[in-house]
Amino acid sequence: MYKKYGHAYDAFKLALSDPDTLFTEVPVDPEYRDVLVSNIKRRLAPQPMKIRADVEVTCFHYDGIDAIKEALKKGEETSTEDCPVKVRLVAPPLYVVVTTSIVKETGIKALNIAIEAIAQQIKKSKGELIVKVAPRTVQERDEKEFATMLEKLEKQNTDVPGDDDESEEEGSAEEEENN
Repeated sequence: MYKKYGHAYDAFKLALSDPDTLFTEVPVDPEYRDVLVSNIKRRLAPQPMKIRADVEVTCFHYDGIDAIKEALKKGEETSTEDCPVKVRLVAPPLYVVVTTSIVKETGIKALNIAIEAIAQQIKKSKGELIVKVAPRTVQERDEKEFATMLEKLEKQNTDVPGDDDESEEEGSAEEEENN
């Protein structure tokens, strides 16, 4: 295989698409051939990539939140079997549009179509879509940074003692007593 294809990896890639051609040139016992082909397919199967875009969607018109929800649903409706599109809230008005695809260009194209659908729908309600970060592939490090950012935002939004209305009323009642 090294002499004919330059590297065994190249021969195995050929075996993915056309095992008959490879194994007529390189004789292998038929009972081992099926096991070898299944191992090659399992180990060299392309891994899906996560592709993500960050968008900001706002609508200060009468429809407001309902218009944003409808626009985001339109974006998710552009999903295909190969590229399912999901929209997740980070913190209003920031949303993340995500898909997974084996082919990078297909995934990026799917996200661009979804973003365009969201933009068209939100413009009908006099809203606006701003692409903060264009569609790109996401590595594990990016996912960890994203998870850390979500945790930080969640901590900022949690109630702490003194945030509720009762504490403010008690505080003002105590101030009046002291005066």
